[in-house]
Amino acid sequence: MSQDKKPSFGFGSKIAAITPDIAPAPPAPPPEADMVAERHGFVARESEQLLKLREPVNAATAQINVRAEVADLNVFLAWCKAERLSYREAFKRIAVAIRKGAV
Repeated sequence: MSQDKKPSFGFGSKIAAITPDIAPAPPAPPPEADMVAERHGFVARESEQLLKLREPVNAATAQINVRAEVADLNVFLAWCKAERLSYREAFKRIAVAIRKGAV
């Protein structure tokens, strides 16, 4: 018996022909049922979808970790919050200021 050839028991093609049954989709509840349930205080079980607040960035990105004094980090975080900037956007503003020689 060769080491390269796998043994065949004659039913491989039958097993390969087996396909799983497709389950039918459950029927959607009528809209009236949702309205009645809402009036009685029931909450939908579907998970709420998270809204994307910012557009994704097409440029290449990298991650950094910063060890800084708490007071300095608090100033940075307060500035980001006041300007409604993500940390990435705030860092970009700082990098632009450095390029211009303002810092």
